[in-house]
Amino acid sequence: MMELGQKIRDMRESREWSQAELARRVGVTKSAISTYELGIRTPSADVVYAFAKAFGVSSDYLLGLTKRRAVELDGLSERDEALIRELVNSLKEK
Repeated sequence: MMELGQKIRDMRESREWSQAELARRVGVTKSAISTYELGIRTPSADVVYAFAKAFGVSSDYLLGLTKRRAVELDGLSERDEALIRELVNSLKEK
């Protein structure tokens, strides 16, 4: 199972965000991001929630409680949500 810090780092790097950029999005310092990624410190529940929002996944996914990523669809119209679900289903069929 992937550790939280490694998961944060991998997700940050896949988006090509610097530690400073992720820190800005989450509302912590760059040094805090570094300590989380290295496993020196464990983020609080509030910070885990902020990571989940920034990455568009569930807190459960970040914490390794589920392997299933969740995509945040709040604020989208029902039509847009339907289009996204259709796209996802289409990609799964490939």
